[in-house]
Amino acid sequence: PSRGISYLDRRQLYAHTPYPSRTTPRGSLQWLPWGMSANNAKGYPVPSQYTRGVNTPSAFPMTLTRINEQVQQLLPAYKLAALYFNPRLSDQQATQIAQALLYYSILYGVDPRFVTAVIAVESRFRPDAVGKKGEMGLGQLMPGTAKSLGITDPFNPVRNVEGCVRLLARYLLAYSYLPVEQQIALTLAAYNAGPNAVAKYGGVPPYPTTQRYIRKVIQLYKQLCGMQ
Repeated sequence: PSRGISYLDRRQLYAHTPYPSRTTPRGSLQWLPWGMSANNAKGYPVPSQYTRGVNTPSAFPMTLTRINEQVQQLLPAYKLAALYFNPRLSDQQATQIAQALLYYSILYGVDPRFVTAVIAVESRFRPDAVGKKGEMGLGQLMPGTAKSLGITDPFNPVRNVEGCVRLLARYLLAYSYLPVEQQIALTLAAYNAGPNAVAKYGGVPPYPTTQRYIRKVIQLYKQLCGMQ
């Protein structure tokens, strides 16, 4: 099971620093920058590039060169975040995971801080994590879900992150007609319990594990946005 996040040292959150120092010691957590969207100093964070919902790649006006520029700009902070959640990662592993997280988040129009929060709660950035029900890898993809996404090796960090981001983008788009708070909650519910469960109950399913999961991810997401 995922560890709680109440122990996070809030003194390490850089609420006013545009880009965290690259010399921050390994093992500390920082506020994460997101240079693609406006700062949400107050109010609920929006897990997408623009004001609501998620933009598909076809509607996302960025060249690969521009995406890679953004990845390189944000990489140091997200690499440190990966090492914070899993200090056992090698430097190469942390770089690979952070690059994939940023690349696919930007490509699919999802706030990488949101993706970071999901992966941290799902697996604490352990590429070899296996859940009780057979969930695999960083984003804890179910075998059937991975297969439906065309991911043949869920333990490949890059492919797993791609699948995780694609699912989040799909659900964010599906619930984009709702107010942001509900959009986020239902996206996380669908990711954790499946979209059929959300449809069955007309909202967040009455599953204690799913409800705890949603609270954990949202709390961490707000912390990564510098809101707590």
